[in-house]
Amino acid sequence: MTNAPVDAARTNAPADDTGRRTVVRLVFILFWMLIFEGSVRKWVAPQFSAYLYFVRDPVLICLYVVALRHGLFMRPRHFMTVGLIIAAIATLLSAVHLATGGQYTLLLAAYGFRNYFLYMPLPFIIGRCFTYDDLTRIARFTMLAMIIATPLAVLQFEAPRSSVLNRGISTDQEYQFENLGSGGGRVRPAGTFTSVMGMTQLTVATVAMLMWAWAVPRSRRPASPWLVRLAVLAAATALAVGGSRTSFVQSCLVILTGIAISPFLAGMGAKFKSFVAPSLAVVAFAILFPILLPDAFQAFADRWQSASEIENQQFALGWAGRILYSFYDFSRLLGQVPALGYGIGTGGNGAVAMGISFHGVNVLKLAEEDWSRHVIELGPALAIVFILYRASFGAWVATRSLRATLNSGDPLPILLFAYCGVALVEGQITGHGLVNGFGWLYVGICLAAGNVLSALPTDGSEPNSVDRPRALTDTPSSFPNLMR
Repeated sequence: MTNAPVDAARTNAPADDTGRRTVVRLVFILFWMLIFEGSVRKWVAPQFSAYLYFVRDPVLICLYVVALRHGLFMRPRHFMTVGLIIAAIATLLSAVHLATGGQYTLLLAAYGFRNYFLYMPLPFIIGRCFTYDDLTRIARFTMLAMIIATPLAVLQFEAPRSSVLNRGISTDQEYQFENLGSGGGRVRPAGTFTSVMGMTQLTVATVAMLMWAWAVPRSRRPASPWLVRLAVLAAATALAVGGSRTSFVQSCLVILTGIAISPFLAGMGAKFKSFVAPSLAVVAFAILFPILLPDAFQAFADRWQSASEIENQQFALGWAGRILYSFYDFSRLLGQVPALGYGIGTGGNGAVAMGISFHGVNVLKLAEEDWSRHVIELGPALAIVFILYRASFGAWVATRSLRATLNSGDPLPILLFAYCGVALVEGQITGHGLVNGFGWLYVGICLAAGNVLSALPTDGSEPNSVDRPRALTDTPSSFPNLMR
């Protein structure tokens, strides 16, 4: 015997749901393009690498058109509105810089607008459109992508810097890719991406999804046991060979967040698993890392030691001082940069590729941190406004995520914020294409998790019945249960 209301709720498919389902498909397409875009740039068409950097953008614009036609934006929209106002002001500044000539070009302006503002509305659409089924699918896709990327990363770690695996297939140096170095002459592998930052983002996102899979009841588990086990192995291996301290620090932040929130989860089983499973995983990793992968362990130890020596010379608190540095470094530029800045795009990697410099100084040497780049690109006044915008937006998402986790007894919202909150508040979400893509995508998934999970039972059980879903609204209680 079927229950029509329950079946409708499982798919979240009211009669006018075509737009929502189209948006969700386009989000998943964006996700897989983000995973494999770098592979195409390195090993298929490196001569078109500069153009392929923008290959996701037409899909994103199509997504926006569908969302606008069907009114699929979250409320409240205050942060999106303020962001669009800042975007309009920055665009006017770009027009001023273009009119005055100099090294600023239309291509650089387009590149800057894309990195700053093009993806900014995406979270407000994902937060409105994703259902519980969609959350479980993106969790499985994240784990699967990790499983695909890790073997390639291992091969890259073992290969020399000049290998096709690391530089790409092009024999022309202009179209080759340079991986960052690790210890012992090894490279930091980029996996399917063009930069190690892609593997960093994917690894930490996978850790967040794994923490969720461990904590929830079996009926709500987003992936099968074998997929979870393979993803655990892949994420641990990627951390081991990656040589990225950022991956380690952010993964630890996610794990500690999961452990800290465990007393507030629904059911004793969830409390126990959310504390014990990650704790055992960390202990096992610490014991097995130097035994199973001694070369990777030595390379990482060398990398950490050399970086620590530099940080101890430059900062009073060593690596902790280096982290704090990103929050105040922008202040040294406030009196050095023109009131209108140099234009969006002049502080990113694209400006370096175009040979942009300031008084002979490389852009990234002048401003390595995102907040510092804001001062260079937007000018001191608008930069401070944008920094405050990022900080307040991050605080809003954090508050929603924590409230949703406490109300639902499900850790996913706060786990996702522990991952993407860093990029949102002060990470390179405007300065690096991969951080930009992953950051805005998972901020949206974080908002969606908060909306959807706030409507779920807090006792860990599946619902016996649900009401027929109404038209999509913006309150958490209006999202149907998709437990089954």
